[in-house]
Amino acid sequence: RELTRKYPDVLTKVKQLFFHKIGGFALSQTSPIIIYVYTTLTVVALYGNYMLIVMGVQTLMTAMFNSMNAGIGNLVAEGDKRKIMSVFAELFSIRFLFSCIMCFGVLMITPAFVSFWIGKKYVMDSLSLLLMTAILFVNLSRTTVDAYINAYGLFGDIWAPIVEASLNVILGYYFGLHGVLSGVLISLLLVVFCWKPYYLFRKGLDERLSIYIFMYARHLMAALLCGVIVCLGMRYSMVQGDTTFFDGLLGILVFSILSTLTLLCVAPGMRNLMRRFIRMCHV
Repeated sequence: RELTRKYPDVLTKVKQLFFHKIGGFALSQTSPIIIYVYTTLTVVALYGNYMLIVMGVQTLMTAMFNSMNAGIGNLVAEGDKRKIMSVFAELFSIRFLFSCIMCFGVLMITPAFVSFWIGKKYVMDSLSLLLMTAILFVNLSRTTVDAYINAYGLFGDIWAPIVEASLNVILGYYFGLHGVLSGVLISLLLVVFCWKPYYLFRKGLDERLSIYIFMYARHLMAALLCGVIVCLGMRYSMVQGDTTFFDGLLGILVFSILSTLTLLCVAPGMRNLMRRFIRMCHV
């Protein structure tokens, strides 16, 4: 009771955070049930096979970058605005780069991998894979904003998980699997892509949202340009029409190198991170 009176915000923050966690669970874990309600058990099985790959990629990204979150909290506690924004740009660049590489890999090699793994009859249509990859991209690229939101304790928008968890039910009723996936993607774009950065820059960082918009635009245009170049190169260099597993791996390698070089040219955060890495290697 004494601690509750001394730190009244703790219980409030815990309740808000609990609501966000439940909402995130509902969005990610109830999709198979909703898909089964509006389609068939066969479609759920196909979706589950693809989700094993997607969740593996997401787990890998979590393992690579989650250890940095405690450092972000310490950085925010110090209150150095210039350093906070500088680290934000660096983390955004490196996480965006890895998100693009992994999503490009999922898009390129998943059909060939599934065909090799369990057979061609379990390969889903291209639109479903594209929607799942877009959802994965939003979930991976959101981590920098989410880490700073957690560091600032901005959990007051408890309406956000309700919006995230509702659209897939509505669209799934009309469009089946594509509707469920489109609903998840639209809810993520509205809440994660639009609202969360605005909430962070308005309530936490106290900076102009245009800083984030221009930062994201530069990174996205660079990634799209590299993706188009690599896809066109693969299309005109392959003799057969279908992309094999090894063709996909080669495409991922070329995309990774090209994206890294392009971001070094257009993203200050990426250049600062590279300088930091070089200084660490010389120590």
